[in-house]
Amino acid sequence: MVPLFVKLRFGLYGLMIGLFTGLILGWLFHGFVGTLVKLTIVSILLVPLVLAVWFWFKISRKNTDDSSTIQEAQWHEGPPSG
Repeated sequence: MVPLFVKLRFGLYGLMIGLFTGLILGWLFHGFVGTLVKLTIVSILLVPLVLAVWFWFKISRKNTDDSSTIQEAQWHEGPPSG
C-alpha cells in the first residue's frame, strides 16, 4: 500500500509553486491592473457624457441658417416699411 503523500507529492509541489508564482506576479502587477480597472471605469462613465455633449452641440447648431428668425442685426424699431 502506497501512502497518500507519495501519490500526491508532485501535485502538491506544483500547487505550491503555482501559488508562490501567482503571489509574486500579483504583487508585481497590482499597480498596472488597478490602473487598468480605474481607466475602464472612467471610460465607461465619461463616454456617455461626451456623446451627450456632442449630441447637444450638434442639435443646437442645426438651426443657425434659418432665415425666419429675426437676428439682432436685422431688428429695427417700429413697423416694417414697404
